[in-house]
This record gives sequence, structure tokens and C-alpha cells, in this order.
Amino acid sequence: MTTEFSDFNDYKQGELYFLSLGGSGEYGGNLNLYQYNGQWLMVDLGISFAGGDMAGVELMVPDPSYIEKQRHRLTGLIVTHAHEDHLGGIAHLWKRLRCPIYITAFAAAFLRAHLAEHEGSERPDIRIVEPGEVFHLGPFACKLVGITHSTPESCMVEIMTPVGRVVHTGDWKLDKNPLVGNAYEEELYQEMGREGVLACISESTNANVPGSSLSELDVQNGLTQLMARLDNRIAVVVMSRNLGRIRAVAEAAKANGRDVALVGRSLWKSNVIGRELGYFDGLPEFLSPEDVGYIPRSKIVFICTGSQGEPRAAISRIAAGEHPSIDLNKGDHVIFSARVIPGNEVPVGRIHDRFMANGREVITRDSVPECIYASGHPGIDEITQMYQWLRPQILIPVHGERRFQEANAEIARKCQIPNVVIPENGSVICLKPGATEIVGNVTTGRLALDGKALVSDQSDSIRLRRKMMLGGSVLATLVLDEKHRLIARPKLTLRGLSTGEALLDDEAEIKAAIEYAFEKLPHSARSKDDVLEESIRIAIRRTVNKIHNKKPVIDIHIVRT
Repeated sequence: MTTEFSDFNDYKQGELYFLSLGGSGEYGGNLNLYQYNGQWLMVDLGISFAGGDMAGVELMVPDPSYIEKQRHRLTGLIVTHAHEDHLGGIAHLWKRLRCPIYITAFAAAFLRAHLAEHEGSERPDIRIVEPGEVFHLGPFACKLVGITHSTPESCMVEIMTPVGRVVHTGDWKLDKNPLVGNAYEEELYQEMGREGVLACISESTNANVPGSSLSELDVQNGLTQLMARLDNRIAVVVMSRNLGRIRAVAEAAKANGRDVALVGRSLWKSNVIGRELGYFDGLPEFLSPEDVGYIPRSKIVFICTGSQGEPRAAISRIAAGEHPSIDLNKGDHVIFSARVIPGNEVPVGRIHDRFMANGREVITRDSVPECIYASGHPGIDEITQMYQWLRPQILIPVHGERRFQEANAEIARKCQIPNVVIPENGSVICLKPGATEIVGNVTTGRLALDGKALVSDQSDSIRLRRKMMLGGSVLATLVLDEKHRLIARPKLTLRGLSTGEALLDDEAEIKAAIEYAFEKLPHSARSKDDVLEESIRIAIRRTVNKIHNKKPVIDIHIVRT
């Protein structure tokens, strides 16, 4: 049984600790912490998608309460790259932390755009860091080390501590031809390995995928070949931060004599930032959706947002026939050039179905021989290669569900890494050679972005909404006179239980049960609202459970004249 770590006094002086408050045993919501001699360092602060049981909620963030209580000991936050699951939580949570943020120019541009959309004039202390530059945060000497991924300027974090060197990989792959940004630098990783790596905190996204990831150049060539045999309009769905993919689509379109239009606000944001930083040099200016009406259908390519089935994204609106400027007709083509994050298969599949039902061709990486997608994450061979370069003494697999963490751990064992520890959110791990283990745990949780408010995913509002999704609701109103007698039959409002004649039957049976329960109560009990309400609630619950085998949300209103 592990110890509950409540504050900094539970940590021993002179020892280095790792703690994940988000992103271990799950995808998204990454929040990682290092502690040495009472001082903390944070790496990444992201969001995740809400599950289907979170009615009315799309996004989640990790609960930072544990580190918030010690924010005076938090030396800084380092962001590994520009993806939402690594920086999307900052705009929502920074005021609870108030530490400096160390970040590359590309990721900083997106962070500032996020912050501009939030109310309030107070802005974080954002410090732009170049890869290779050493900066000191308390006892931690830190350096960003460039690595390829599906967004530019992605970095691993090298953290030098009095105990030893830690490499926090962030998200990565080994792409020799990334189209935008620099290729990976094998010599840097080998040098760290020669100098000695105490621990590697490593992402696990594709740790069960054999081989190696493909290059963005492969995608560009594959899309060029595919577009050459397609007629009519083409829509390509991508992740908006994947500038390499945007460039691959644009180059393929240009090779086939097609213009390119961007459809979706986040793509236009990426376009502005990408052109400012030179990542789209040499590409023609993109068209807006309003500009394409005069262009022949065989001469246009749309790049669209919505790869995860987001209901308000461009491709969802086009599929539903609700986009004000873009339509796709029978014979047009929709190419999905993005990975579906686990948990989003249903909304994405719904979009596929809508297009196919209306005669549009849906193209995925599994339906054509051409390469139209490359993962931003390493396969087994790449992970093996990185571990052989770094040669860490300790491997901590994070960023992935348990089965992917286990696969990552198995790779590490085959690479003869002596200490492998698989964390859950809240696991406190002491990083020491030969004796690495989970030594305690802290309380963790998630916060739901409910409208503009952040609430616990276990809050009453979320819990009741979830219960109504599953069991419906019943509102019963009873009107009593001064002698505690019913003036009229109970008034009922039923939601989510039945319709038509069945609803009338339900109402009749529930009313009868209420009246029977009321009559059974002693006269003295009818004068007490709490006793009366509980008796009626039990009668309703039993009746609905008998009819529908459901447990609805029940509200009782007692009106006394």
C-alpha cells in the first residue's frame, strides 16, 4: 500500500521525484511534474476530449489542485510542442499557477492566440527558448532538444539535476524529411547517452505499432499520385497544427494544377503563424471558402478541420449540409489524412456515413494504396532506436492508455533498460538508480469545461446530467390544502422515458403509485415536507424501475395553499 503524499514535507531532501497529474493511463491532458529539495518543475499542461458520458462537455483539463497549493515552489512550466493536449490547458489554468512559461516561438504564437480569446488583461510571463539554450529553474538546468513530430519546433526536454540527467521526450518520431522544420539530430541523442541518462520519461502512443512511422514526404508523394486520378472537388481533413501535412496537401494540389482553400478558423490561425515563421515559404496564398465559386470543381482542394469529429468543425458542417459556403456533391471526394484519437471513433464514423449516404467518396489510409497519412509518433523500431541512443537507467512510459504503456515497457526491457516503472496519474516515483519505484500517490482528478466554467467531472451538475442521459427525469408536483389533503391529482413531467400512448400509460401508473403512497402516510407525516418528499420519491423510483428498469432523476415539488 502506497503512502499519500499531501505536501512537500513528504518528499526526502536530496532525492528526485516524478509525478504525473494527467496523461498517464490516458490520452491527452498531459501534466507532468518533477520535484527536488522542495522545488517543482512542470512539463506540459494540456487538454483532452470528454467522453460520450459527459453530456454538454467537450473538453477536459487535469485538476492542478495539488501543485496549486505549492505554486510558490513551482519554478516554471516547459511546453514541449504546440499541440492542444500539451499546451491547451494553460489558458484555463495559468492563473491558478502563475509561473513563468518556457516555450518555442511557434508554440508561443498559438498560446498567445489562445490567451487572447480569454477574458481578462493579465497575461502569463512567456519566455521564448531556442533549442540548445540552457536555462535554469531552481535546481533544474533545462534544455530543449529538437525532435521531429507532426508540428514544427517539437522538443524533448533535457533536465539536469544534482541526481542525474532526465530526458522527457514529449511527442516525437524520427522523420528525415519532415517538410517543415528541421530533421531529427541523432548525434545529440547519442551524446546524451554517452554522458549518461538517469531516466527517460517517454510517450507511449504507438508503442504497439510494428516498424517505423512514415515521413511527411511520403504523404506528399502519395497525395500527389492520388489526386492525379480523382475528378471533381476534393476535401482533405487534417489536424490544424500539422503544418507539414498542410504543406504536403498544398504541394500535391499544386502538382495537379489545383488551387487550395482553407476551411476552418484554426487552419487560418495556423496559416498566419506558419507564414510569419517561414514554414509556408514558396506556397501560393490559400483561398477562403468564399473565393472558390468561380473555380471549376476539378481544380480545387479544400483543407478542412474536424479530424476528430468535432460537431462545429468544418467537415462536420459540410457533411450535414450546414456550411454557408462549401458543398460537396455526388462524385466528390473526402480524404481523411489524420489519425482518430481513441474515443472519437463514433463521431468520425458518423461523418463518414453522412458523406457516403449521399454519394461522396470517403478515402482513408486503409482504402487506397497510396500513402495519405503518416503518424506523428514512433513505432516500435523508432522507440528501440531512441532507447539504444539514450541508454537510460530508468524508463517511465507515459502519454497513453495502460496497454500502450505496457507495450512501451516491454520495448524498454528488450533494450535491457534495468528499471521500468509504469505510472498512473497520481503516482509518485522516486528516480534513483537501481531502486526506482512508486513510493506514494497524490489525489488527482479532471476538470470539465462546462460552458465557460471549470467544474469537477464528479460535480453534481455533471453527475445529474449523466444520470438524466441514462435514466431520464421525473418532476412531480403535489398541491395540498391547509389540512394536508391533495387538492388535485399529482402533476407530472416525464423526460426521456417514453412517448405517445406509452407516456400516457406511464403517467397514469406513476400517479397511482404517488396517490397510494400518500394515502398510506399518517396524517402527521403529511405535514412534514421532507418526509412526504422522500415517500413520494421512493414510490416514483420503484414504479419507473418496474416499468423501464431505469433510475431517473426525481424532483418533488410540494405546494401548500
